[in-house]
This record gives sequence, structure tokens and C-alpha cells, in this order.
Amino acid sequence: MASSISSDIRFFKIGLRKSLEDGNLKLPKKFSKKYGDGVPNPVYLKPPDGTAWKIDWSLYDGVIQFENGWNEFASYYSLDNGHLLCFAYNETSNIEVQIFDIIDGFEIKYPSLDHIGDDNSIEILNELPPRGWPSIKLKAAAEVSSPSTSKILRSSVKTGDVEKGPDKQNWMQCCKNEEAS
Repeated sequence: MASSISSDIRFFKIGLRKSLEDGNLKLPKKFSKKYGDGVPNPVYLKPPDGTAWKIDWSLYDGVIQFENGWNEFASYYSLDNGHLLCFAYNETSNIEVQIFDIIDGFEIKYPSLDHIGDDNSIEILNELPPRGWPSIKLKAAAEVSSPSTSKILRSSVKTGDVEKGPDKQNWMQCCKNEEAS
């Protein structure tokens, strides 16, 4: 059996409540120092569901910090305190990301985009979708009458539930008990 060695640079981050509340994510210091000069701005996070999320970043105390677009990404995937994000950087603007629930150790169930083409309901907006939302092609309903041509059609994307394991409080208590032993 032939083995292939990936040239991707892999690292992980654990989502922390403060980071999620602040709407940004700091990448590991070692990654930022070693590869920061070559990381394009913006980058595109590519989870396994086939979407690409445009994320702007800046340097904060020498550390790459995801900013514009990150909050939308985190909201869309219902990131919570303790989610494990595994990144694979291949020295292009695309960074693959997988999200795991640290409580049960399983990868989350990513929201399905399959239903978008079949959904006949649409929402008419007077503004553009938020920056950072995934770039996907939507199939609009056959005919939509609208008094204004400046309105934008956007399908409502339904998110799936993330599998949850045991209660987080119990898990944290279990870890504390384990340390005391």
C-alpha cells in the first residue's frame, strides 16, 4: 500500500467563550510566527460541506486573528465553547476546517445545502447578505413579482442540529475530579 504524505500545515484551536463573544479567533502563536508572512488576506475557510467562507484577518500582538466573516462562520455552524476546530493550511488562500464537539468527540453534522434548490420560499431583502456568508449558487423560484428591481432574493438556509453529548457542566466536573485523583 502506497502512502502519501500531506504537505498541509495542520493545527487546531479550541473555541473559547470569550473568543466567540468577541467575534474573532486568534490562531496559534507558533503558526502565526512561522507562516504568518505567507498567509494571504483574506483567506477562505472550507468546511466539508462544500462552502467557502471569506475571512479577513489582522495581526494582534504578532498573532493572526480572524475578524470580518468569522462571526458569521461561527454563528452559521453554531460554534460553542469547547468546539475543536482542526485546520489544514496548504499555503494558499484556502484553509480546510473540520469542527468537532469536544464533549462527545464526534465531528458536527454540518448544515445541509441540498434543500436550497428545492425550497420555494424566498425572502426579499433591501440589503446585501452579511459579509462572510458562504458563496453558494441559489436557484430562485420561476417567477417572482417585485415592485423594485434593487431587491435581492435570498433563500433562508436552515441549519441542522449539532449532536450534543453529556451536559458540559457534568463533563467539566468529571475533569476536575479526574485531576484530583
